[in-house]
Amino acid sequence: MGSARDNILGRLRANRPHAVPAPAVYTKPLGWDRERCIAEFMTRMHAVRGEVHRVARDDWTAWINRELPPRGMLRGLIGRGAVAEQFAAAAADEFTLTRYDHAIDDWKDVLFRDIDFSVTGTLAGLAESGSLVLWPSQDEPRLMSLVPPLQIALLDAGRLFENF
Repeated sequence: MGSARDNILGRLRANRPHAVPAPAVYTKPLGWDRERCIAEFMTRMHAVRGEVHRVARDDWTAWINRELPPRGMLRGLIGRGAVAEQFAAAAADEFTLTRYDHAIDDWKDVLFRDIDFSVTGTLAGLAESGSLVLWPSQDEPRLMSLVPPLQIALLDAGRLFENF
């Protein structure tokens, strides 16, 4: 006669779940080349009133310096990291930049009242849906993309995929 422990272990072993099959692959390759991905992404973003501007990798700061002042967008929010440092170094003199580098409770009024735009990076983009994959972090908290009236989200075309 087995011990209670052996009986319990025996029942557990007998009732082990069966192997779980691998999930189906949800992506459907569309066969789009890079230019088609970019065109489809832009079309879908424009459909939801998103602006997409194709600029060379080294020209995005110049684009912001040229484009935002005529729109009256002069008060920017930057985080920490490469994107923030690159923009801070190249920002036109008329910009007033605020760094998101302290607790929100200390400057919530400023964020909601005195910021015109934010500049953030992205993890990727999905052409089929016209989606940006944001990856909030301590360097670029989620509020940077939610609160300012304008978010400039930088997407490297090499990180634009057809779909998941």
